[in-house]
Amino acid sequence: MSPDEITGELKKLGVVISNRTLFNYERWGLIPRAERGAQRGGKWTDYPRHTIVEAYVAWAFLHGQYGDEGLRKVMGGKIPKLSPKAVSSIRAHAITLFTAINEICSGDKTDSNRYANDSDFVNNFMGDNNLKKADEMSQDTEGFIMFAVNIWNREIAEVRKKVMSPV
Repeated sequence: MSPDEITGELKKLGVVISNRTLFNYERWGLIPRAERGAQRGGKWTDYPRHTIVEAYVAWAFLHGQYGDEGLRKVMGGKIPKLSPKAVSSIRAHAITLFTAINEICSGDKTDSNRYANDSDFVNNFMGDNNLKKADEMSQDTEGFIMFAVNIWNREIAEVRKKVMSPV
C-alpha cells in the first residue's frame, strides 16, 4: 500500500497524519519497513497492509489514547503519552514475544526446546532488544514492559477487527 493509501485508511479511523509522519513512524521503528524502488515512472513505496493497524496503535500510544476504561480509572483518568523510543521498544517486545510463541506452538522441536526454562526465555527476550537481563531489572520495569506489551497486543487485535478483512 502506498503512503497515501495508509494515511487515507487511518483518516477513516479518525487518525490524521501526514506521509512525513508515516515515514517518521517507520524510521523510529513504530511500523513495518516499506519496500521501495524506482522505475521509469518514478519512485514507489509499498507498505504491508497491516501497517494501518500498527500505525493506528503507535499513534494511540504516542497520544495517550490506548487502554480501556479500567486502565483510565486506575490512572486517574489520564493515560500517559509515550515517547517514540518507548513505543518502538514495546513494539519490538511484542513482535519478539509473538515470534517466540509461534515457534513454541509450531511443533518445531529445535525452536520449542531453545529455552531451557522461563528465565532463559525472559533473559533472551529482554536481551534481544538491548535491555538489561531480566534478573537485573527491577520488578517495576519488567512489569511495565509486559503490561505495555499486553496493551499493545490488545490494541492491535481491536484495530485489526475494524480494518482487516477476514482471510
